[in-house]
Amino acid sequence: MSDPQVMLSARLTSDIGIEIEALSAFKGAQTMSARQYLQVHCELSRIQTSLQNTYLGGSMSEKQPGSTPQLSYEAYARWHAVAETRYLEPARSAAVRLINELLDSKVQGVDRGRFRISTSRIKSPQRTYSKLTRDKYREKFTDYDGIPGIIDDLVGIRLICNNLSDITTLQEIMGELSIDDGETNSLSIQSDSHRNYFENPKESGYRAYHVNLVVPVTQASGVIRMRVEVQARTLLQDGWGELTHEDTYKPGSTVPPWIVTMSLRMAELLEAVDNIAQDLRTGLDIESQRVVEDPSPGEETAFVNTGSSTLKIAVGDSNEGEVQADVSGAASEQPPSEIRNLLVEETRRQVSNLTDPTPLALVSQRLTEVFGNEITKVWSEFGGFKKLLEVAVPLAAITGPAPGYVHPVGAPVPEDFAVGWNVSGGAPDVVRLLRTFDKGLPVISGPRVQQAIAAVVEAVASENTEGAERLSITQIEVLSRAARERAQARAQLVLRPHAMYILRTLNRLGIVRPSLTTEQASLAIRDWVYTNAYQNGLIEDPSATQAELSSWLGVTPRKAR
Repeated sequence: MSDPQVMLSARLTSDIGIEIEALSAFKGAQTMSARQYLQVHCELSRIQTSLQNTYLGGSMSEKQPGSTPQLSYEAYARWHAVAETRYLEPARSAAVRLINELLDSKVQGVDRGRFRISTSRIKSPQRTYSKLTRDKYREKFTDYDGIPGIIDDLVGIRLICNNLSDITTLQEIMGELSIDDGETNSLSIQSDSHRNYFENPKESGYRAYHVNLVVPVTQASGVIRMRVEVQARTLLQDGWGELTHEDTYKPGSTVPPWIVTMSLRMAELLEAVDNIAQDLRTGLDIESQRVVEDPSPGEETAFVNTGSSTLKIAVGDSNEGEVQADVSGAASEQPPSEIRNLLVEETRRQVSNLTDPTPLALVSQRLTEVFGNEITKVWSEFGGFKKLLEVAVPLAAITGPAPGYVHPVGAPVPEDFAVGWNVSGGAPDVVRLLRTFDKGLPVISGPRVQQAIAAVVEAVASENTEGAERLSITQIEVLSRAARERAQARAQLVLRPHAMYILRTLNRLGIVRPSLTTEQASLAIRDWVYTNAYQNGLIEDPSATQAELSSWLGVTPRKAR
């Protein structure tokens, strides 16, 4: 091109990839003739095609027929630079946005702060190339464009949760995503990608939950789907990773034995602290319920299902005499009417802003953040927290078991929140209460839990589980996925976390076998729930509770203990 007003330059930089620059000296697009514009466009296309064929072994989207390009770092680095701009970086930013939107929609109020993305990254070309040269990856290599299908952590996101129960909640949220079928253009989850290193830690002591999401990335030619690895850790385990640089303990690396031993000891200590932190969280949850219900003070015992064992912890006030003295002293001080009025106004404002059914404990927590813990003495003057709500927002519905839910003013009450579970088809009150202690327990309607158990039993019958005393976590994951797929084939909704809970419970009881019937599984789940509820003092009427649980699970009641 000879026109001095148009300059085209193509510059190759071997370290960071290919950069094609088109510089125009025109001050406005309107001064460029159609002929000049066409010349620029054609020249750029010719240069780009020539460079891709010369340096990348073909185009970004098509494999050169009849040959496999030689794997080399120089060629890989150039591919990585182009891929990063075209779809790796767009996938990273889209994944961060979509995960945050998902958490915003699933986690309410202050609990949202328990889940946060700490970092996101695109894996460096040096590290990914090193991984690609290992035998199990190299043998799958056919061309550079196929690398995203070989390496699943080109794009990664680290998500930090406060406690172990938050990890369980995150697993449930992820389990509700649809499984990628190769066509879905929305956030989905890759089949077989769940890896729970909390239950099966790595040899280094690493503990986390990994899952691969599939993220849609819009291109000029259409939408492509990119895998993004999500690593979820607790605060303490993330601290362990930072302190020990777990990433340096990869296969093939050489680390002195004493460093490995010290790192493992630290991981085991932090696991113990994680469990203590979870016990503290459970105790605080119980205390928040007691504040809402205004119970009499005193020591209570809780049995907490941690997933691998059941812990017995004491909650409440250990010195009953001191508590009684403090309460009686506070009761003699009447709160000023101005404070009472401010409390009513703030309560009305908080409830008026609700868009979804919200636990009363969460509303009370928000009020204590505004006024301080002393405000609980003020609402006791109304006769309790629920009475305060009735005064402040008389049109707001309050439903469910203790501590209950408050619903947006004027909004219809969803059937699963109706007061009478047997009328609406929701879960029994004792199941909702037990969820505080057993975070994975499905709080769903009777038909849905019965469908989940039936799907699990079908999946167990179809797999070769004979002879195994206990299922491994991998087997449980495979069976839960199979149960979900069987339910989907019948147009039924069975969430993977619910299927996993049923399988884990049956596995603990040692009754997972191909001959297991739906009735046997349902009876076992009923007795498991009843026993846990009994241990935690949640049963007031044994006969009524047995009847409710039996009706919920679709089995014949038996005489209560």
